[in-house]
Amino acid sequence: MEFHPIANIFPMMSDEELSELAESIESNGLRVPILLHEGKILDGRNRYQACESSGVKPEYTEYGGNDPLSHVLGLNLHRRHLISGRKAIVVADAQTVGSGIFKNRNIAVLPTQEGLAKALNVLSTYVREVKGIKRASPDHYEQIKSGELTIQQAKREIGADGTNHIIQLDLSK
Repeated sequence: MEFHPIANIFPMMSDEELSELAESIESNGLRVPILLHEGKILDGRNRYQACESSGVKPEYTEYGGNDPLSHVLGLNLHRRHLISGRKAIVVADAQTVGSGIFKNRNIAVLPTQEGLAKALNVLSTYVREVKGIKRASPDHYEQIKSGELTIQQAKREIGADGTNHIIQLDLSK
C-alpha cells in the first residue's frame, strides 16, 4: 500500500524497533487501526510494515476530518522520541507539505516555521541548517532523517567535500 506524503514527514522506526513492533502485533494483535486518506496510509506506516512482516492482516479506518496534516502532527509529536536533527527535518518537511506541492489542496495552512519548531521544541537554527543540507546534499538530509547522521556530522561530511560554503550561503537567507 502506498504511503500518503503527509505520513512521510516522520521517519520510520529503526529495523530493531520495527521488529519489536511486529512481535508485539503478532502476540497481541493490531491494537490501533491504520489510518487511510485518499487511498493511502496517512498514519500507521510502521504498524502496516509490522503487520506485513508478522503475517497479521492489517485493519484500516478512513480519516474523516478536514485537516490531515494537523492530525498527523498531533498524533506523532507526542509518541515520537526524536533527536533535534530529526525534529528539524519534521519541521522542514511539514513546511514543504504545507506549501502546496501536492495536488490535494485541503491541507491546512500551517503555523510559521518558528511555530512548528517551538511545538517540537527544536531550534529554528536547526531547521534552517537541515534545509541548507537538503539543498547541498539530499543524501545527507536523508541520513539525518533516518537517524544515521546528526546535523553536525552531515555538515562536517559536506564540508569535507568542499561544499560547506553552500550551506553557509543558504543559511544566511
